Amino acid sequence: MSIYKQSGLQKRMFLFWLLALAACLAFFCWAYRSLSSDNAVATAMMGQGNGTAPGEFTEPPSGSAGERIRTPVPLFDPGKAEYVLTAFSIQGMQHVTDAEPAWSLLRPGNILVAQLIRRGPSPEMISGKDAGDVSIRYSLDDPYAGGKNAPVAEGELKARADATDFVSDPITVLPFTSEGAFAPYPTAAVRALDKEGALLAETRTVLPVSTEIGCRNCHTGPWKTGGKAGISPQTAGNILEAHDRRNNTRLKEQADEGGTVDCLSCHGAVPDLVNISAAVHGFHSTMKLKGAEACGNCHPSSDKGSTQFFRDFHAVWGLDCTRCHGSLEQHALSLLRAEADKGKESAAKRMLQVARSARPPIVEEKSVLPREPWVNLPHCTGCHDFKTKPDPMSASAFNKWTKDSAALFSNALDNTGNLRCPSCHGSPHVVYPATSPAGDDRDNLQPLQYQKAAPPLGKDNNCAVCHTVPMDYFIHHDRVE
Repeated sequence: MSIYKQSGLQKRMFLFWLLALAACLAFFCWAYRSLSSDNAVATAMMGQGNGTAPGEFTEPPSGSAGERIRTPVPLFDPGKAEYVLTAFSIQGMQHVTDAEPAWSLLRPGNILVAQLIRRGPSPEMISGKDAGDVSIRYSLDDPYAGGKNAPVAEGELKARADATDFVSDPITVLPFTSEGAFAPYPTAAVRALDKEGALLAETRTVLPVSTEIGCRNCHTGPWKTGGKAGISPQTAGNILEAHDRRNNTRLKEQADEGGTVDCLSCHGAVPDLVNISAAVHGFHSTMKLKGAEACGNCHPSSDKGSTQFFRDFHAVWGLDCTRCHGSLEQHALSLLRAEADKGKESAAKRMLQVARSARPPIVEEKSVLPREPWVNLPHCTGCHDFKTKPDPMSASAFNKWTKDSAALFSNALDNTGNLRCPSCHGSPHVVYPATSPAGDDRDNLQPLQYQKAAPPLGKDNNCAVCHTVPMDYFIHHDRVE
């Protein structure tokens, strides 16, 4: 009897472990498929790189990223299409402060850039000289994004006379639907028309924007919008009071009397005062937060927040803000040093305070190279030398600034001098393939439209997006095979 019971128990244990093993295998298969469809479907490219003839596209695997898009992707027939239209926001996330009527700092205004390419054996860029024959227009998919009282968001991108791109005026878009829900990833349709108004090409892109600026984390007060974002009147007033205590100003009184304080009217206009970037980062850099947490305390980059502006494949490799921008102390020192080099004594004094308060202390504060905000930023070549692949454990672009604004990633051109880097790679901080917190692939709309896969346009020698004949060389930039 005891032998019978033991044998039955052994059978049941065997079945239990067999089922457990099957469940584990099913889980790993699901995880592998999810990762490969979101990022690595990326390798299921059409075109010469995988033996497919120019003009032919392979279908994405079942359940891939392309099938999960809720934002419609315009159709693209590589066998018939005459043009390719790309469009991108120059910032991967437009930060907006909504502390009005108390004070105003970061105003709405996404800049949209488009490029139109006539496909062929040797593709032709449509440039400013062709502007009389071509117009490019945009329209927000939610025409009242920002609230029910917002103007209809549509307009025309302007061709630059000696360039191959079309650029919008600042687009006033806010992170809200017409019903008032918080929505930091609005999308826009972009269309290229001939002079008779006939459609040449169309695409879709995201115009990211967020009011999730974390002033309340230190200055107290609630979020202004739905417990997720915005600077409440209480927080806005607390900030002015803190400024008054430290600087002997009367900003809170000015706001209480109905006058909106414009931060840039002093930090950017008064010669002896440091610019606003140096002022904000220089003051807050002596707080005790470290690493990427210090960045996420103010910027909408915390993994616990409602917005993610750093959402491209670099994050998948474990990189964070500090790899390019340095620690908060280093970031502040780079801005302060540029102001100190202009003879601003307050900047030089603050540099010493920041360097000494750092943990560990920064013994030689001048080891951090000076930079101007929005002019000198980390450069791609800080990590990518196009000879060897960067080591994700050690690669860093900090202290390797662009020489001017023309060299910024959003402005830089390929080796032909025609294509802007984001036209193929996506916006800063949202380089393809990216993962959208919105739960779909709206950050990968164009590579999915033109390639049915999420990597940068042209990856793996996939020249068929623009070229109609096979290409046996790559000219846009050096590459590591």
